[in-house]
Amino acid sequence: MPATHTLYVAPMTCAIAVQAHLLRHAVAFELEWLERGPSRRIQTAGYALQNRKAKVPALRLPDGELLTEVVAILAHLDETHGPDRSSRERRRLLEWLSFVATELHQAVLGPTFDPESPADAKLDAEKRLLGPVLDQLQAQLGEHPTLLGGNDPSVADLYLMWAGLLLRYRWPERVDGTALERFNRRMWDLDWVREPVLVHRARVQAPPARE
Repeated sequence: MPATHTLYVAPMTCAIAVQAHLLRHAVAFELEWLERGPSRRIQTAGYALQNRKAKVPALRLPDGELLTEVVAILAHLDETHGPDRSSRERRRLLEWLSFVATELHQAVLGPTFDPESPADAKLDAEKRLLGPVLDQLQAQLGEHPTLLGGNDPSVADLYLMWAGLLLRYRWPERVDGTALERFNRRMWDLDWVREPVLVHRARVQAPPARE
């Protein structure tokens, strides 16, 4: 029986990117669904004993090691279950993973989708921070099909795909007709990308179970 990873997820979080990469490379894994509470922390009983950060994604490796932080998880999976890369390609990959994580995920999407985020932080993310991030993405994707430049999507593209879903949901007028929208459509055409997104959407839309 193949060694199995365990991926800890909550619906529509960036764990989708990790799940898509595992599916693409036929890596054996199990999903552990968790519930998020205030401050976007996981409130499922017992999870904090495994992961003191109490956030997702987290990936339990077959040897028992627990990896946290989406950039670290995606970089690890790209190295262990991904294409051979030159040193330059790996530097570019880490560059784009970090850009999506810091400039887009944490700075813009974090306050925007956090119910506890102050109104001023949400407004600042939209009015001051969003534009420059979109400009960088449009410049890259307007000239290349992926963040690394080639035709083959990397883990950085999977991370951006997830972020693009949230951008399209919150600011469709800023995304429609752009290179980012075309990028998202190309990614959506991939079965191993579309499958986890649909699974997560179903979890969000499903009615609560009766007791």
